[in-house]
Parts: sequence; C-alpha cells; structure tokens
Amino acid sequence: MFIVKGVFTGVTTQGKTIEEALKNIKEAVELHLEEPPELEEVRN
Repeated sequence: MFIVKGVFTGVTTQGKTIEEALKNIKEAVELHLEEPPELEEVRN
C-alpha cells in the first residue's frame, strides 16, 4: 500500500502500487482544483 499527499493542495490518496497511487493523486488534485474553495462571508 502506498500513500501520496499533495504538498500544495493537501490532497491525500492511496494505491496498491506506486503507479496506482500516482494515478489516483493526479485525479484527486484535478477534482480538487475544479471546485473553488468556499469563502466565508466576512461580517463587520
């Protein structure tokens, strides 16, 4: 089992092989970047 974490995104995933883990991290980061982060409304 291999675990991979994206340093800049914080996205973490795993795979049975290093190749599978790298494939999974690529997909996970792409999905993460598609969704803009929700911003909290700032109240004065």
